[in-house]
Amino acid sequence: MQDTNVGIIVTARVGSTRLKNKVLQEINGRRAIDILLDHVVTDMYPVVLAIHDLPEDNILQQIAEERGIDFFRGFNDSPLHRLAQCADDMGFDYIVRVTADDILIDMTLLRNQVKMTIARDHEYVYMSRCPDGIAAEVIKTSALLDVAKKTAGRSIEYVSYELKNKYKTFEYYPPFEYQFPAKLTLDYEDDLTVLRILYSSMYKPGTLDIINFLKKNKWALDINHVPLVTVYTCNYNTAPYIADCMDSVFSQDFQDFEFIVLDDHSSDDSVNVIMEYYSRLPIQQQKKTRVVCNEKNIGLPASCNKVLTLARGGYIVRVDSDDRLHPDFLVRTTGQSRLDYTQAVLTGYTSVDEKLAKLNDTLKNMWHPACALLSRWVVNEIKYREGVQYCEGDIFYKEFRKHYKSSFIPDALWDYRQRPGQKTAQPDHPNNKGA
Repeated sequence: MQDTNVGIIVTARVGSTRLKNKVLQEINGRRAIDILLDHVVTDMYPVVLAIHDLPEDNILQQIAEERGIDFFRGFNDSPLHRLAQCADDMGFDYIVRVTADDILIDMTLLRNQVKMTIARDHEYVYMSRCPDGIAAEVIKTSALLDVAKKTAGRSIEYVSYELKNKYKTFEYYPPFEYQFPAKLTLDYEDDLTVLRILYSSMYKPGTLDIINFLKKNKWALDINHVPLVTVYTCNYNTAPYIADCMDSVFSQDFQDFEFIVLDDHSSDDSVNVIMEYYSRLPIQQQKKTRVVCNEKNIGLPASCNKVLTLARGGYIVRVDSDDRLHPDFLVRTTGQSRLDYTQAVLTGYTSVDEKLAKLNDTLKNMWHPACALLSRWVVNEIKYREGVQYCEGDIFYKEFRKHYKSSFIPDALWDYRQRPGQKTAQPDHPNNKGA
């Protein structure tokens, strides 16, 4: 099979949520999308810009036309299906998937990755042992069309999860000098800062130029560091307990996390308690903490979904505001997830009374929505069903189990507080009917 059967598909949109108009942001006088296209538009492979069919994205079509490259529009709600239809329409046997976040694609590495994929007849090949933002994925179109058929009717944003290890997968290792951990993607304001620093310090820097610069200026790596885990708490009128919850998060043996505390317009003293606790934190702990206050009460599912738009960690953990994590929770759950390669890790828990006295251990917990380690990509695919008063986690996990795998640790790794006034104690809660 010749390289002419390979095409690069760049997926892009103007309406980004975390960094407004990120594809149009300027870096040393060039728009981000132009820098990306400068890298990938060569004589190696044809390039197609796959974009939303929305008026705001007309400018991307205009850019494609000005650059003399093809474009495809459609499937606004499902990037996976847009990618598959584009690949099929263009007649590619293999595609290189490039997202608009990755503007520094290294074409030398990519060409070797493509050649190896074709020679060994792999269906999905990724490269992770290099700076984020320089690598792409190579996908056999037949595999992409197969997964698109299996997920018809669903909105799939995270393409990799639907392909990795479900089809003939291989990890391509770059040469040793490229194996350097750094975040060069463009997703947040901090990422834009790093890229502007690089482009103001060097003229059209290559991957090794950037790596050498970062080795000499390690302070730049801290600007856009992404934590492994996002821990979050949605609080509503739990002023007597929220400090205990926050204390358990900051007492973790594992510290590569960010912590988001959202108050859902409480009518008690919750906000004052939260801010007082925050003010006493060391500066390094304050830097990884974010407090968000809703202007009106929107309920737990909607609050969870709001936090998910802010979360940056690769994993997500929701801790209810009256519960507590044991100090080894994050160490054990992250380790188990990587060991089993699953998208969720649930654990047992200890039931405690209002004053934290132990009641009993539950070591067969396979559904509780709180204190489970979840892949952020998967959580963003499913989300919580808004407008649900009770059992929002049960609904979430029923959907989760249809498509993804989970691990279970049969040890109590968090405290589940039993107290008056909590949702599970309400007479109309489904668990209490007929009691």
